[in-house]
Amino acid sequence: DYRDGLAAAWPPEKSPASAAFISRLDYLIQHMRETHDTAIANYAIVSATTEAITAARHELKAVYDDYAATAQQKKDYEETVAFQKASQLPGVTIGPPPPTAADLEAANIKARVIMFDLSGTLTQAQATLQRPPVYMPNKIIEHVGNENNRGGLSANSGPPVLPTVMPVEPPTQAV
Repeated sequence: DYRDGLAAAWPPEKSPASAAFISRLDYLIQHMRETHDTAIANYAIVSATTEAITAARHELKAVYDDYAATAQQKKDYEETVAFQKASQLPGVTIGPPPPTAADLEAANIKARVIMFDLSGTLTQAQATLQRPPVYMPNKIIEHVGNENNRGGLSANSGPPVLPTVMPVEPPTQAV
């Protein structure tokens, strides 16, 4: 709206300065739109990735707690068996069968599956992230003037060439 208001108040058809300014403004507006679209797409990807990490963390906590409890049960059972053998108490029941190394490995496999799925999600997110367009602050906008408008901007025009500065000896004063 502001761009259109500016173009109405300062018509680019009548002024090479206005045409150059409006061309530059159009470039800036387009660049901002592209950057905005990229940011929105990246936000969705980062948001989904964050949710996946949070869910994996929750699932892994449950698997870890199960693993730790199973490992403790296995250790307690092994200590009970060692105590029974050391005390040689006849007819003492040890209790239910202990968790085995296979039970611990099952928990390990669950954790690996969770991490594998998370790794796939992170890899996909990384591949999907978009880079915003490169902003070129000194980009020269092409503008070809009409018959009444001589000059203007073109791809070949650039900043003016400055002359080389040569040092000059200051004049000496007689004392």
